[in-house]
Amino acid sequence: MFERHADGTVQGYLIDWDLSLDLTLASDPSAEAQPERTVWGTWQFLAIRLVDPDTTEALIQNRLDDVESFYHLTLWMALRYTAHELKSPVLTHALRENFDASYLEFLTGEACIGTARPANMESNHLLRKTRFANEGIRTILQEMKMILSQRYIAPKNDYEEKKRYPASRVMRKAAEDMKVQGLQALEDPKWLPNLLQESLDDPMINWEANKGRVDHVLQKFSRYAKRIPKRKTESSLQSEEFRKSARKSACAVGDYCTDKKPVAVNWIEERGKSVVAEAAVQGSVVKSVLKTTVEALYNLCVKKNLVGSAMAGSVGGFNAHAANILTAVFLATGQDPAQNVESSNCMTLMEPINDGEDLLVTITMPSVEVGTVGGGTILSPQQGILEMLGIKGAHPTEPGANAQMLARIVAAAVMAGELSLLSALAAGHLIRAHMAHNRSAPVTPASARGEGGLLVKAEDEAGVEEKTVSRNVSAASLSSFSK
Repeated sequence: MFERHADGTVQGYLIDWDLSLDLTLASDPSAEAQPERTVWGTWQFLAIRLVDPDTTEALIQNRLDDVESFYHLTLWMALRYTAHELKSPVLTHALRENFDASYLEFLTGEACIGTARPANMESNHLLRKTRFANEGIRTILQEMKMILSQRYIAPKNDYEEKKRYPASRVMRKAAEDMKVQGLQALEDPKWLPNLLQESLDDPMINWEANKGRVDHVLQKFSRYAKRIPKRKTESSLQSEEFRKSARKSACAVGDYCTDKKPVAVNWIEERGKSVVAEAAVQGSVVKSVLKTTVEALYNLCVKKNLVGSAMAGSVGGFNAHAANILTAVFLATGQDPAQNVESSNCMTLMEPINDGEDLLVTITMPSVEVGTVGGGTILSPQQGILEMLGIKGAHPTEPGANAQMLARIVAAAVMAGELSLLSALAAGHLIRAHMAHNRSAPVTPASARGEGGLLVKAEDEAGVEEKTVSRNVSAASLSSFSK
């Protein structure tokens, strides 16, 4: 920020001595943009043209670039610490895409910004959607964007295809006039200080309402990990060469994550999606459909899922067979099957409610790793399943919402499977089914009654049918019972 007086002298604020420019030629208007100056500043807040791969002009940072940087910084501060209507997932996405998103330009290898910041500079979409609660902040951001956007708007190109329409010609003329006025305003060094002062003095703007600081909670999505390009200085290159010579390879997480292995850290600190599901089952349904009782299910759940798992030293395995259901859903929806190891961490609990008449079932799965984009989700059969569930691909407005819904679907399916298996165990159906239908050994004459066989009763709709299996088969059956 500086001011050039009529006598040719320049007066302003020097905020960085090391990066300052020599303005001895104060009468020369181009002196403020000397060619020897390079691009400096925080990458997220640099002017768009300085980090845009489509820029063809020489990257000589000037005063207008610094004014635009002030707008980007003000917008970031307002999004991060003032009241507005963006919810946490949308705010996280907006901050990431507008300020941190980057990619490497194919030909030059230079870091460039994504498309969100230029798009929002030329439109009112972000400001309109955000709806800042403080009227003063909202007014200043709108006024600054309206003027600064004229640096990038090209009315001739925007209305070239529709020039044969009278309305388009009128709109183009208005856009061209706005661009001229905007660029003229930017040429005045006092434009921004005057705008700020006028807004502060305007009696029609209420600065007091919603002026307090708001610390918005951002989503901790791995996809939003910051990837900010850093400039390579001599010292950083030296340290980089030192690091390369010091080791051949490195792993940022050191396998502490931990992926595809049973560990306690995923059970304690969670990983992926954390889901809790519960259901209240009427006692009449337990008796008529599940063929058992509330008390029997409660006792079995405690002895099997809790006591038995604890005696075995289980880590996250306090369930009957969560991995069976989860892996089936993983294969059907294109997930990584190997991640069933940590994703199957599950605690199943059952307890009587309503004076013991009904049953409450709850499951807790703290590390379900699922997604609806990439990987096996691109396969046609798996896409068909995801589409049937209404969660194919990325959510159009809330990043990660489809993956969260898939995690809920997994939890619901696991809870149903847990209830089914424990009911079959409590009712004795599981062991009888294994004994009656076990095919681990061929049927031999030794299976006949009186030759050391084991009599088994299997119930069906016709009544009670007696079957005899050999002792070697019963051994396999008993091993199944132990499961």
